[in-house]
Amino acid sequence: MRNIFIFLLLFLLNIQVYTQDKIIKYNEYLSRIKENLPELKSLNIDLKKADNNIYKSRTINDYHLEGNINYFNDTGYQDYDSLEGINLSAKISKKYLPLGTSIYSVLKYSKTRVEGERQIIQEIVADIPVYKKQEFENNYFSPELEIGFTQPLLYNMKGIIDKYVINNSKYNYEIAKIQLQINKNSILNYYKKLYFNWIARYKNVQLIKNTLKNANKIKELVEDKYNSGLVDLDELERANSLVVSYKKQLLNYQMLLDLLEKELNVIINITNYKPNLNLYDSFFNKACSLCQNDIEIPFNKTNNYYIFEKSLEKLGLLKRVNKNKTLPELNIVANMKLKSKENSLNDSINKLNDIDYQFGLSLNLPVNNYQAKGNLIDTKLSIEQLEYELEENKNMYHKQVESILEQIESKRKMIGYIKENIDILNSEYETEESKYEQARLTLQVLLDTENKITNEKINFLTTKNELINLYLDFINITD
Repeated sequence: MRNIFIFLLLFLLNIQVYTQDKIIKYNEYLSRIKENLPELKSLNIDLKKADNNIYKSRTINDYHLEGNINYFNDTGYQDYDSLEGINLSAKISKKYLPLGTSIYSVLKYSKTRVEGERQIIQEIVADIPVYKKQEFENNYFSPELEIGFTQPLLYNMKGIIDKYVINNSKYNYEIAKIQLQINKNSILNYYKKLYFNWIARYKNVQLIKNTLKNANKIKELVEDKYNSGLVDLDELERANSLVVSYKKQLLNYQMLLDLLEKELNVIINITNYKPNLNLYDSFFNKACSLCQNDIEIPFNKTNNYYIFEKSLEKLGLLKRVNKNKTLPELNIVANMKLKSKENSLNDSINKLNDIDYQFGLSLNLPVNNYQAKGNLIDTKLSIEQLEYELEENKNMYHKQVESILEQIESKRKMIGYIKENIDILNSEYETEESKYEQARLTLQVLLDTENKITNEKINFLTTKNELINLYLDFINITD
């Protein structure tokens, strides 16, 4: 029997331990939010797209292969009767980006068979040639190797236009990476606040539960007096009304806590978990230290500034490209060919020593070049506009920071006054409770003081939570 009793006791203790709420730490909470929040995963896709654009931009630096093969058969009427053959060609080209040079090489091969009749002198009679027809068939093999290049001297000098696609995509990636961090911080800031709202609602529920216990004590005290004939029924009804009003408040705060937990449960499982209540004071102290330590984070150390910085660099690159596009297209053009034409394939390859070459300049010059000059003006105006936006955002940043610090300092002082008032009201309540027990004070005065204490404690938690939220906003803005 004794063993059965011990077993049941241990079983009940295990159930109690098992069902007791566990604490989910702040860092663990954020880590689980990051792992499960679809909004954050969606943002990562944008960065992957920007990275893929860098990959696609490398096509400018790729080797380009071209090739063709064709068969031909031509019927002639004068020099030949039939011309038949096959043509092969293969071309490889590439951009040499450091100089903007276009280089190519072409390998050609053709085999031609010519058939027909021709007149030849058979004999000469009395100084007059006598002709006869003779059929002929010839095969020709013609290999050819050509190498050439185009070197820009003004337009696209040093490949500035060719390289723009790659450099622009790299800037877009850097900007997307910073923007990703800004967007992530903004989303996570909501869930950071939600964690401390969770603490605040948890504490509100605990506060009202404790207040309800005190209200029940007052009710019991009044019941004793009523049963002893020391007070009238209306005082007992007031005490009952106080208990009911706190039950209503408890129901409301419990509902708010349940709603918040349901919201979090959609993202992470917090069943049988509660927040780290001790973290409330830690973040409260950090928030208060902002004003006391006179912390200042300049705008040029924030992610928002880095966005503008990279965007201006990107526009600066576009300005240099568009300025280059206003120049005429002056190019050095050169090529060289090795070729031969023989009656056998071996001879045509062995005798591939006939050289053709050309060297010169090409020029393309739009007279007014309105398009290029207009694009350069647009870029200059975009840079000027972005510089004004940078200044505007800098001013907005300082106003937001100053506003947050001012509110934090004001709420810090307010919390001091609230705590002071709670101490005064507690002392007042003890005095009034003693007087009421001695029938020297009406119950309503005691109940009013009890309500004031409860309201001030709720006000204390609300103001504290608002201060912590302001601190989180400050961290988000200055990051």
